[in-house]
Amino acid sequence: MVLGIDERIDGVNLGNWLVLEKWMDPKPFTRSAEDDEIWMHRTHVSLWSERNLAEELRRHRDAYITLEDFRIIADHGLNLVRIPIPYFIFGDWPGHPGCIAYLDRAFRWARETGLKIMIDLHTVPGSQNGFDNGGLTGVCKWAQNPDLVEYALNVLERLARRYRDEPTLHSIEVLNEPVSWSVFHGTSNTAKDVREASGSTHVPLRFLKRFYRDAYARLRAILRPETIIVFHDGFRLLRWGDWSRRAGMRNVMLDTHQYLIAMEEPLFAGP
Repeated sequence: MVLGIDERIDGVNLGNWLVLEKWMDPKPFTRSAEDDEIWMHRTHVSLWSERNLAEELRRHRDAYITLEDFRIIADHGLNLVRIPIPYFIFGDWPGHPGCIAYLDRAFRWARETGLKIMIDLHTVPGSQNGFDNGGLTGVCKWAQNPDLVEYALNVLERLARRYRDEPTLHSIEVLNEPVSWSVFHGTSNTAKDVREASGSTHVPLRFLKRFYRDAYARLRAILRPETIIVFHDGFRLLRWGDWSRRAGMRNVMLDTHQYLIAMEEPLFAGP
């Protein structure tokens, strides 16, 4: 199946597989009693070992999403799966076992079932939003550290090189939900370590656009021309306009997450 410019994406997000979110399934968090994935990892390594943590994650990932799930998704007429992945996917961040073998597996399953895949960089070190889905609740400091920003760009480049010739690769989403001022200060996400969270704030729009330009330049140099590069609106949908066109970008998409429960709040036009 080839998704062209005029074809509709009917897809589903495979959350809580490679990036854990407790609200979707609390079982992986039972032993550690933590509320987000980074602290779940830290506690497992501290109380038991990284090997023990890797085994816990293996049991979860082996069972949570399987080839049968891909078959069911395809049988229901969907054509794409969005797969959130963590920044430590390659296993090179101490204390956080990698999971690249599972993404390789997903591409094999996609070939078998005719689905396309959107890779979504869902977390970055230091977090881009302070949400549980960013891995580290209450902390949002990634954008303040140039080394961590470069690390994220490097992960994106490695993913692009690994899968650029994969016929089932539809797109790469550069970063999930980098947070705006209004959303960050309007939500109550309490950090476990107050000192670690000190200095946390939103991801400024000027920084975000610069990061997106850098990511686009690096990815477009690697990917096939038809592979789409996806940008999340950072909860500022009205602030983008024709930005990508003016920046000379091609084959890009803007992703917006409309949380209907919060639609009466002014979440989408802040700084």
